[in-house]
Amino acid sequence: MGKLAEMQKKYPDAPPLVLEAILDFSENGTPSGGFVTAVLENDLSGAFARADLASRAGLADIVRFIHWEIPHNSHGSREAVSAWTGSGNG
Repeated sequence: MGKLAEMQKKYPDAPPLVLEAILDFSENGTPSGGFVTAVLENDLSGAFARADLASRAGLADIVRFIHWEIPHNSHGSREAVSAWTGSGNG
């Protein structure tokens, strides 16, 4: 089973494309779209403003995924996200 499939089983309410974008961000430092970036930056109002219905419904699983599955220094503020994307992968 691939990493994305494994993560989908653990976080079933998170849209697969969002999980994939977060994995790409955490593993490669790839910048993401507005919703994922807002979530990674801990910008709740920005995340809700940019979320589609599936992402909004899966927000709790998305936040759990970020907390438990990607490096803690890669998210939590605009500065942390910027530093992570600027260095490739932390």
